[in-house]
Amino acid sequence: MFAHKEFIISNGIFSKRRKDRARLEVTEIVERFLKQYLYERLDQNHLEKMVEKVAGREIDPTAAAFEIIQKFTKKGAQINWSSVE
Repeated sequence: MFAHKEFIISNGIFSKRRKDRARLEVTEIVERFLKQYLYERLDQNHLEKMVEKVAGREIDPTAAAFEIIQKFTKKGAQINWSSVE
């Protein structure tokens, strides 16, 4: 067991794993706070209209989300949608 620990430390694996865990933790916290921030400020009437359009198959869920984002932010039109998964 000690040899394994020594191996992963000497090869930088331990450091990489620690950094990966830290990145994941920070990202999850950012996502949680942004999600809360957005939902608290979201126009619920507009959201319901988009839900109705999606349910009625007038638009797809992605188009509805983009429309909500564009209405929410003045910079919505400047978002590079191709980079959004």
